[in-house]
Amino acid sequence: FPIVFTGIYNFTLIQLGLSYTGFSVGTVCGYFLLLTFTFKYVNLRRANDTFTPKTYLILLMWIGCLMPFSLFLFGWTASVHWILPTISEGFFIIACFNLFQVTFSYFSEDYSQYVASAYGGNSAMRSSFACAFPLFRIAMYNRFAVNGYLIT
Repeated sequence: FPIVFTGIYNFTLIQLGLSYTGFSVGTVCGYFLLLTFTFKYVNLRRANDTFTPKTYLILLMWIGCLMPFSLFLFGWTASVHWILPTISEGFFIIACFNLFQVTFSYFSEDYSQYVASAYGGNSAMRSSFACAFPLFRIAMYNRFAVNGYLIT
């Protein structure tokens, strides 16, 4: 966000902080999407005795394309207008929030005896990527994008 919003749109630090409001709106929307899915679909399957832990993964099939779409939208509209990357934040957090909630629900239902190991493996992989990506993110962005346009 600092690269896009302060570098392209010359936002101040206060404006940069306000640019994160797309995450707040997306989290609320993602939460209501998860609640709707849980009450309308998962609880119905539990009542019919057709529930399996893989039932949670159906939500991921519905919103699976939302994360790459939001990342593409953020990069494509980075130099058009500041509201478009902010809207793409909302789509990203809807997908990310539901990805985490559904994954943890699936792990706890399917690997109930080994849930601590499943959570530990998930956390180790996420932490490895979170540790590595900041090392090359600015160089990658500067290599592939100059003022919002791809260079070859």
